[in-house]
Amino acid sequence: MRSKNEICLLCEQNRADKTNSHILPKTMSRRIRGVRKKVIQAHSHKMHKKNSPKQDTFKEDYLFCSTCEYYFGALERHFSLYVQPYVERAVASEDFYLLETMVSNGNHLEINGRAYVCHKAQPLMMQLLIESIVLRIHVSSKDPYEQYKFPDQLITQLRSNLMKFRSISIADVFTSCRDYQGDPIPPTYYFLFCPIMKVLPKDQSIVTEFVEPTERFFKILAGEYHIWIDTHFPPHPFLNYSPTPVKIIPLSEERYLAMNQHMFDVFFENMNRYMEESGNGFYDPKKNTPTPVDENNASM
Repeated sequence: MRSKNEICLLCEQNRADKTNSHILPKTMSRRIRGVRKKVIQAHSHKMHKKNSPKQDTFKEDYLFCSTCEYYFGALERHFSLYVQPYVERAVASEDFYLLETMVSNGNHLEINGRAYVCHKAQPLMMQLLIESIVLRIHVSSKDPYEQYKFPDQLITQLRSNLMKFRSISIADVFTSCRDYQGDPIPPTYYFLFCPIMKVLPKDQSIVTEFVEPTERFFKILAGEYHIWIDTHFPPHPFLNYSPTPVKIIPLSEERYLAMNQHMFDVFFENMNRYMEESGNGFYDPKKNTPTPVDENNASM
């Protein structure tokens, strides 16, 4: 466990004196918490313990200094001002407009994809926000993040990107990103999915924070938002990276529930694998508690 006498894991200069640092931005689960009040924190490696409902997302002490934590807050504030309200209102305007891709079908064209462009969102600030989330996952010792570590070369690059624009002022960060004329900032490619005006019903089982690495994507479930970091970089009109405009891929309620169910299934698959290996039984999601193994009938 880290202490306040250790060095900040972003700037690597100041003491890590900040407590209660969120691993994923709390604002990304705002609508879900507004409907449900409390959500389940999923501990994928502590399955013998009951997963209790919480009003907050995962937090950890002494990862960063106050300056770096305020910097993360400035990036999150920009998101909450120039992305989130437009998604939640879902009203098309010159600052939030629909982008459609077309495909030829014989003698006519058909729409095969839609995304909303967040015109006021600063692309580099959004990239830095995504990179800050990756860094926070990397340094966290909290389950379920502790098992996911990224290559040193990638983390070094993310730190370099973030430190170029570090400030506690959202206005200063915005101006620095907008007016940047230095060496090109290596991009981080990501898709951003979110339901438009839709949240999960109150009786829906839900995990609001989880990560899943796949062959092509590193998938992050952050409240209502699914962030898919693309490791292959194929060109795609809805792929986000600086300096292209920030785009949100809208999810129908059906697809959103399916994506959340997939994360839910992955969580319980990991949970039961751990419990089987540790001899603690199998997890019953209806009871939110382990079901003991019957040793008399257990297969060898």
